[in-house]
This record gives sequence, C-alpha cells and structure tokens, in this order.
Amino acid sequence: MGIGMILCFMTMMVSSIVEAARRYLAGQDELQVLQSPVTMSALWLIPQYCLNGFVEASDGIGRIEFYFSEFPQSMLSIASSLIGIGSAIGSLAGSLIMNTIDKVTKAGGKDSWISSDINKGHYDYYYLVLAGVTATGSIYFLACSAAYGPLKDDLQAAEEEEF
Repeated sequence: MGIGMILCFMTMMVSSIVEAARRYLAGQDELQVLQSPVTMSALWLIPQYCLNGFVEASDGIGRIEFYFSEFPQSMLSIASSLIGIGSAIGSLAGSLIMNTIDKVTKAGGKDSWISSDINKGHYDYYYLVLAGVTATGSIYFLACSAAYGPLKDDLQAAEEEEF
C-alpha cells in the first residue's frame, strides 16, 4: 500500500507538470484559440495514466492482502466490504476537497482554479494540492506502519510454536 501512495504522489506531480505545460502552450497559442485547439499531443497524458494504473493495482492488491491476512476466515466478506467502503469514503473526500478549493479560489470574484474554461482555471495548482494531501497521507501511513506490529498474544503463540 505504501508503494501505491508514493506512486499516487508522483502521479499528481506529473499531472501538475503536464497541466502547467499545457497552460503554457495555451498561452502561446492564445491568438489562435478560436481557430484551433492547443498544439499539444495527447501522448503527454500517457505517463500520468500509466502511473495511475500502477497506483490502482498496487493499492488494491495491498489492501486485499492486508485485510485477508489480518481478518479471521469467518470475516473475509467484511474485509471485502471494507475495500468498497474505503473507495466510497475516498470519493466523498475527493468531492469535498474539490468543492472547498472551488469555493476558496473563486472568492472575491476571481476565476476558480477549477473553472469550466480550462485555460482560465489552474488545474496545475489543484494537482499540487492533491499531491500535498497525498504526501501527508503517505507520511501518516508510514508512521502508522512503523508503530503497527503483531499483538502480544500473537507473539506468544508464535514463540510457543517455535519450541
């Protein structure tokens, strides 16, 4: 799961860089915006989508492995349900972050970072905020992982099995 979180941070950073490059090119082509789209290839999206695929794979497999190794056999269906609940909570948190950023950035009559006109918005800043949230979550995850260990009863049972 930790690898997925680090890859998620990298994905957000790559997305921010690609969006900043797109905005720069859109600024260069500002006079031609009405006549043609930005002259940037869609191939620029490949790195972030590949990274996102690795994030989904490593995170999903990590969660399944963790739940199935920690839950007793009789509770595996609950473990499977927790995976879906975690995704639902993540989607709600993403919506909350997006709405908060939209309200905060368009206060005072300014254009929102999440504008319907992609050239007026600052999605690159939005991706940087998401990268910060992901980095914070990764640090918290690493702290919890370092503190996590087997229960005393499990250690005693393992020691008894060794003898």
